[in-house]
Amino acid sequence: LLWITLLPTASVYAQDLQEAPQLYYFAFGPGFFNNLNSSDLATVLTPGVVWSLDPQFDLSVQSDFAFSLHHNDVRFISPQLKGRYIFDPDHGYYGGIGLGYGYAHAHESPGHPDDSASGFATSFALGMKAFRNSSVQLSLELEHQFILSSGAYGNPQMTFFKVGVHFY
Repeated sequence: LLWITLLPTASVYAQDLQEAPQLYYFAFGPGFFNNLNSSDLATVLTPGVVWSLDPQFDLSVQSDFAFSLHHNDVRFISPQLKGRYIFDPDHGYYGGIGLGYGYAHAHESPGHPDDSASGFATSFALGMKAFRNSSVQLSLELEHQFILSSGAYGNPQMTFFKVGVHFY
């Protein structure tokens, strides 16, 4: 019975908890397919949700959709859980990693086999986030993703540059 009185009350816990700001995220930009049967320039769209857990750490759930405007049968889809470590909170420079699932498919030219792969995917990113104290924030990011399963040309990869908007 003595140990019950030594435990802090619920109100003590409530004082220490802070709600992580939730931001919605949308980004777009150009990208390049690697190890796929395509040399086309890709268009990348990325919706997601970002939680600022700490002034130096963000956690997000995002889905990257990449497709070719020249051939509608080249695509790279990768929903991931991503973390960003902000090196300099004053200027917003960050590095990030992600883990999720990826699917890639390409059928571009006659005489070449279809190329597709799916499986675990990972990503690495470098970027910068501006206006971090406002309700609308801007980010610039260079990201490289790859699927751990191999296709006809190796592990499908995607390198892209994104301009993103974070908003409440």
